[in-house]
Amino acid sequence: MLESFTLASAPCFGGQAVTIGPLAPVTFIFGANGSGKTTISRALADPSAYPGGRPDWGRAGIPLGVKVYNRDYVNATVAGAGELLGVFLLGTGSQDVHREIAELTGADGTLQRLQTDLAALRITLGDEEPGTGKLGEIKTARTTLAEAGWRKRRFIPDALQSMFAGYNHSKERFLEKVLDVAKAHPTTGTDPASLTRDAASVFDTTAVEVAELSALTEPNPDEAEGLELLGTPIVGSTDVALAALFEKLGNSDWVSQGRAYLDHSDGRCPFCQQETPHNLADQLRDYFDSRFADQVARLASFVEWHDEQQELLRAALDRVEERSVAQVDATSFAAARAAFESTLATNSAELQKKQASPSATVKLEPIDEDVAAVNALIASANFLIREHNTRVRNRATERRTLLDKCWQHFVRDTIAADVAVYEVQMPPLVKAKEAVEDKIPTAVGRLRDAEARLRELQRQVRSSKPIIEAINATLASVGFDSFRLATSAGLPDGYSLVRPDGVPVAESLSEGERTFITFLYFFHQLQGEPADPREPRELVAIIDDPISSLDSDILFVVSTLTKRLIADIRAATGRVRQIVVLTHNVHFHKEVTYTRHGESDGGRQYLVLRKRPGQPSELVAYADNPVKTAYRSLWNEVRAATDNPASSLVGLQNVLRRILENYFRIMGEIDEDEIIATFSGGDQAICRSLFSWINDGSHTIIDEIDYAPSEAETAVWLRVFREIFVNSEHEGHYAMMMRNPD
Repeated sequence: MLESFTLASAPCFGGQAVTIGPLAPVTFIFGANGSGKTTISRALADPSAYPGGRPDWGRAGIPLGVKVYNRDYVNATVAGAGELLGVFLLGTGSQDVHREIAELTGADGTLQRLQTDLAALRITLGDEEPGTGKLGEIKTARTTLAEAGWRKRRFIPDALQSMFAGYNHSKERFLEKVLDVAKAHPTTGTDPASLTRDAASVFDTTAVEVAELSALTEPNPDEAEGLELLGTPIVGSTDVALAALFEKLGNSDWVSQGRAYLDHSDGRCPFCQQETPHNLADQLRDYFDSRFADQVARLASFVEWHDEQQELLRAALDRVEERSVAQVDATSFAAARAAFESTLATNSAELQKKQASPSATVKLEPIDEDVAAVNALIASANFLIREHNTRVRNRATERRTLLDKCWQHFVRDTIAADVAVYEVQMPPLVKAKEAVEDKIPTAVGRLRDAEARLRELQRQVRSSKPIIEAINATLASVGFDSFRLATSAGLPDGYSLVRPDGVPVAESLSEGERTFITFLYFFHQLQGEPADPREPRELVAIIDDPISSLDSDILFVVSTLTKRLIADIRAATGRVRQIVVLTHNVHFHKEVTYTRHGESDGGRQYLVLRKRPGQPSELVAYADNPVKTAYRSLWNEVRAATDNPASSLVGLQNVLRRILENYFRIMGEIDEDEIIATFSGGDQAICRSLFSWINDGSHTIIDEIDYAPSEAETAVWLRVFREIFVNSEHEGHYAMMMRNPD
């Protein structure tokens, strides 16, 4: 069943998308000319004419065939020389053939079952409604991964952002790249820091080759004079008498430093101020002989050499720092230098201690490990520098390699969790999709085989003759004797419109004739077997204003046929499963919407299409039929006044007069004098006044006087009005009109 219909870009609705529905099995749309009825019928006939419009089908989404009767159908049907395509009914033939056709085409027959199975497979697959079924689930998984990756691009360092060049304007292309990388690289060992470093030489087109760093040269103390003195006490001559005292006291270094003061102390001890022995200076000079002086000089020479080597090492370290090359691990180099400086400072302190106390022994810390540590960093940096230079020299090749590593890092590190979820979800979805896709060709083949079998069977038994006879009989029943249907001589299995003498009608049909014959043809198309079995058997019938220029007899026939379609829908017989009737004619609307007493109004829907000045048309739904005849509307006023006399409208008497005029003068032909005679007193005067108004012919709400009845007066008028029907033995009509709302 057609559940609803979205009409897009229709001028009658201001170019806006409007959803019509949900639709009942029987839908009536009443609207004035120009309100948009034909637009709706055209959109239902061909949704592609209004891009964005779409029908929504029930029953597992299986679409029904849509047959539309409107002006376009009339013009197309009787174009040219009045040739009509054949409409076929199953004629006489083998009972076995008829039984097999019924098995194929029945409500639960083979064709419907195969169509349902195929539709269910396509719904499961989701190939007809975007975003549904397995295809929808696959699309959702892909979209989720694409969106996650798209957001997390910002986590990639700026130096590597050029990896996304060519992918920043297409999420689909971006996703395909992610999936290609994930398939090619299940894991990755890339390091973001190394990628950033490599990008400086590959992605930066201004990068140039870099000179390698010079390693530190470790000085060799063995080549310096005086090294051995560090571990040897430097003391004076042991041949001097004071030597034993100095050795005992261990203060030869103190004596050596104080010796300079002796020359300025005027023969007294610089410390105790006692007279010094006359030969003290000679003994001290003998103690600190030339050997002592030579050793001290050699020690000073070693210290000077050591200081020079330290300066050379520091200068080499400075040159490494000053280069500031990216390949040097600055943190590690700073730590190595700090350790190196600590060792150098310790050794300098030891040498200062030795110079201050030559008799002391000192030992220098080895610097080989410090030099090795710095040189290891330099060697590592030089290795990276050589790689950098290689990349600069081969930038094009290296760029491709680096881009691949960058994508590996992005896919397997940055969005690894999202990719993992996708890789878990996708295999079962793809497997399910492929399983459904494998079944669809088989289902299509079975349906085509059944359709081919039906065509073969129908060729054996179908006939156009019953249709010709039925249409001609209908034409004759309403006095259309100016033309009839005959078997076409030029159109295989078709009909011709011919005059009684057999001459083709051609273009000489009047508007009323065209309307009537095309409606009869349309009606029988809905009843007949489809010429092509691939056409859906079950139909939605759209009927748009089929009574233009028709007289009352023909209008009755059209109304009757339309009501027959409605009855078939309610009984679930025939091919038509749903009908939409659009009209502007109140009388036709009354005829096709009429329900007999006790008949259910269920399964029906009433819509009014309102044309609004300067605004788009408006479609309004009603629970009950909102369109009434003038006669029924008058009775509605009587019912309302009877239920609530206080709210009676001005001019109630005129409403009563118009009812009597319609019923007794036009329909009843009752002598009003006889009716008046049945009353007496004031009631007779009221009755006479009602019939006097009839004779006076007044059709205004208030006749010659401005009169508003009171509640009591209203009750009297309504009582007399009822008694007119009772006294004339038409109380049944009164009761029917008063108890049937609307």
